[in-house]
Order: sequence, then structure tokens, then C-alpha cells
Amino acid sequence: MTKPGFDQATEPYVDRTQIRRRALILIPIIVCVHLGLDLVYRDWVREYGWNDWGLASSFTQITAILGIACLMILMELKPSKTNPPPPAFFMVVPVLAMLAYEAVQIWLPATFDVQDLGYCLIGGIINWAMLRLIVFRKPHPVGG
Repeated sequence: MTKPGFDQATEPYVDRTQIRRRALILIPIIVCVHLGLDLVYRDWVREYGWNDWGLASSFTQITAILGIACLMILMELKPSKTNPPPPAFFMVVPVLAMLAYEAVQIWLPATFDVQDLGYCLIGGIINWAMLRLIVFRKPHPVGG
């Protein structure tokens, strides 16, 4: 196999269909985790008065980052796209978007919480791991 020349596009993804399929499978899992945290965990922590370091009120930053990344993959890695963004795009942009959303709340009539910024960064770490270990995982060579 020869290396592509400067005039040839390189494909950073092994198989876009497989990557999109993995992201599509993760979306309902992320939604179920979000709903479980929202409908069960949050009330449970408040009822028993446990200190969970604010997770009950800030988990949405984590689940939003994961969901946004998967939705971006579905939109940006369509087979019809000729020049898709690199995998790092899906790891960084959702985190920056949520950090910007949290920062804008300083000037809006919304609740700004510094703790949410920390949970955005935790969400970024989980997003990186999810994308690296599940979504963009390269297949193992057969017989190698």
C-alpha cells in the first residue's frame, strides 16, 4: 500500500459506518443514565441528605457532553461528507460548548455555579474515554 500524495485526501477513520453505529447505540444508553440520575438518584440523595459533591445537581453537564458528542458524530461523519473533522474535534468541541454555556449564565438570569465548570471538565474526561475506547476503537488485526 502506498502513502497518499499531497493531492489525495486521507481518511482518518477506519469505518465511518461502524463509528456512527457505535455512537447511535450509545445515545439511548446516555439518555437512560441521564433519566436514572434525574428521576431516581437526585431525589434519593436529597431525601437521605448525602453529600455527593454536587453530582445530583450537576450531572447534566456530563450527560450533555456525552450526548452532544454522539450527535455530532452522527451528523459530521455521514458518508456524503468529503472532509470530516478529526476525532479530537468530537472530544474538544462539546466540552468547550458546555463551558461557554456555563460562562454565559453569569450574564443571564440563570443559575451560574462554579461547580458546574468542574463537572464539565469531568464530562470531558469521560467523553475522551468513551470516544477513544468505544466509538473510535480500531478493530484488532485478524491473526496478528
